[in-house]
Amino acid sequence: MFGYDRKHLNALPLIVFLAVLSTLAPLALAQTEGLTESKLIAHIMKLSAPGASTSDSDDYFARHEQAIAAIDELLQRFPKSRDRTNVLVTKLRLLADLARFKPQSLQQLLELTAKISKSQPEPILDMENRWYAIQAFVYGARAEGMPGKKRVSGAMERYRAYIADFPTSARRPVAYASLIRNLVLSEQLEEAKETLQRFVKDYPEDANTLSAQEEVLRPQLLGKPFDVIYTARDGRKISTKDDYKGKVLVIGYWSGHNANSTNIWADLMYMFTKNSNKGLRMLGVSIDHDPKLMERVFKRDMTPWPNCVEQEIINIGSGKSLDIYAVPCFIVVDRDGLVYDINHGVELEDVVKQMLDE
Repeated sequence: MFGYDRKHLNALPLIVFLAVLSTLAPLALAQTEGLTESKLIAHIMKLSAPGASTSDSDDYFARHEQAIAAIDELLQRFPKSRDRTNVLVTKLRLLADLARFKPQSLQQLLELTAKISKSQPEPILDMENRWYAIQAFVYGARAEGMPGKKRVSGAMERYRAYIADFPTSARRPVAYASLIRNLVLSEQLEEAKETLQRFVKDYPEDANTLSAQEEVLRPQLLGKPFDVIYTARDGRKISTKDDYKGKVLVIGYWSGHNANSTNIWADLMYMFTKNSNKGLRMLGVSIDHDPKLMERVFKRDMTPWPNCVEQEIINIGSGKSLDIYAVPCFIVVDRDGLVYDINHGVELEDVVKQMLDE
């Protein structure tokens, strides 16, 4: 399906290592020939355990290759093994890991996913195989030098199908995030926002929703004016443009339904107290649109900055409405009223400190 050559291996030491590795494979097979099925399975699990090796260890590739060889031996000697599905999934995972560095492994992954898809696999194997087939496509398209637009389009088609076909897959959130990333790359922002909304509805607490939202917001907001009027709890209007001139403003979006977005308040209050005399200001914005829920939250927690429930867009990027679905989400506005960063709390204090020190 794809053609490769040695130029895709980035480092000469890796080429030498893999060449040496090929001479060790017969030895590895000789060591497993006499094992019973159960002992061979245990050997495979030991070699392929996620913690068995790291990407920095000398035996990383060797263990992967030995495990793959042992799996092939198991399937040949015990074709009706009770663990056939598990070891096939393990082989897919190991080949996908090696495929990032080794064209031969990528070709094997492509061939294996194609073979499994034609064999009418059971649901679990089908679900796993389809996932690794996507990875094989992505790695192969990059190695082959497929044009970016065609590569992104192909990836999106596959992620859409995976999300639709496997609603119980543990990898579905990653598929959602990957689809959104590719939609943003292809400048399909409206579909990206719609997909994000479905993503948050399906997985409101998943961390991938926050990073996906940042990707959707960045091209709309970064470096652009942020002129919004909010309505505070006491009814007064707060303008980000007029009320915070010359200040560094952090706008934090939160929800009373999401504990993470209110549990972070203690850290935010410490940051605010430490830096308010340097020009830091903050606003809290509830995405719940539920005054009763907001009042219940504030019976437990109070903040030294205004909290708001409504927004009126004056000038924000293209002038379109601002849609925040995943929380906590922070928009950081510089002293000139331009969006400096979109953040979900990771290194937020470092970003603020950098702005205040400029």
